[in-house]
Amino acid sequence: MKKKLYEIIRDDLLERIKESTYKIDEMIPKETDLALEYGVSRPTVRQAIQSLVDEGYLDRVKGKGTFVKNNKITQDFTNIIKSFDDDMKAKGIRPKTKLISSDLVECPERVANALHLKSKSKVIKICRLRYADSIPAVLVNTYLPYDGLEDLMGIDYSSVSLYTCLDQLGYKINKVSRILEMKISDELSASLLNIACGDPLFFFKTIGYHNDLPLEYSEAWYNGNVNSFKFDITIS
Repeated sequence: MKKKLYEIIRDDLLERIKESTYKIDEMIPKETDLALEYGVSRPTVRQAIQSLVDEGYLDRVKGKGTFVKNNKITQDFTNIIKSFDDDMKAKGIRPKTKLISSDLVECPERVANALHLKSKSKVIKICRLRYADSIPAVLVNTYLPYDGLEDLMGIDYSSVSLYTCLDQLGYKINKVSRILEMKISDELSASLLNIACGDPLFFFKTIGYHNDLPLEYSEAWYNGNVNSFKFDITIS
C-alpha cells in the first residue's frame, strides 16, 4: 500500500531523530522551514509532526517550538532477573525479537572460562536482535553448553523465550552476575542497531546460574541512544 505524503515525511523525520541529526532536547526546524524543504504544505508537515508527538518522539512547547523528547528506556534488570519481553511489557513498550542465528559452534576461550567448560567444547550460540516499539534496542549473543541442552537447537527464539525453554528442561536461571562496560559500535552492531558506526554502546557480560552452576553466558550491546540504566544501592 502506497504511503501518504505525511507518512513519508514522518518516517524521514524519525530517521533524523534516530541518527541524532535532531538531538534529545533540541528544537526541530519550524513547520514553515520543513514545508519549504519538503516542498509540501504546512498542514502536511504539521500532520507528520503530530504523528511523532503522539508516538512520544517529539514534544510541543507552547510559545517555543517542537523538541525531541528524551524517550530512553530505563532498564532496571541490573537488580533483578527479568526477561526482556516481560520488562518491556511492564513499561508499556511493545517488544519484538529477531533471531539472527542459532548455531552449534566451538567454544571461544572467554566463554569456556565463564561456563567452566573445556577449551573447544561445543556450545550453542544464539544471536538475537531485540526491539522496543520497533526501535532496535539491544543485540545479544548467548552461549550455552551443548551437552544436556541439545533440545535447545532448532527453536525459533523470535517467538519463544530462551528462559522459558530452559525452565521446561528443568534448568531455571536463579542467579546472575553482570559486568558493565562501555564500547563503541563497529560496522556490524551499528548496522543492526540502526546507529552510526562509532556511537557509544552499553556492553553487558552476563553469566546465568542454575543452582550455582554457570549455565548461560551472554554478551549484549545496548543502543546508547535509547537505553539508560537504573541501579539501586543499599548502604550497609
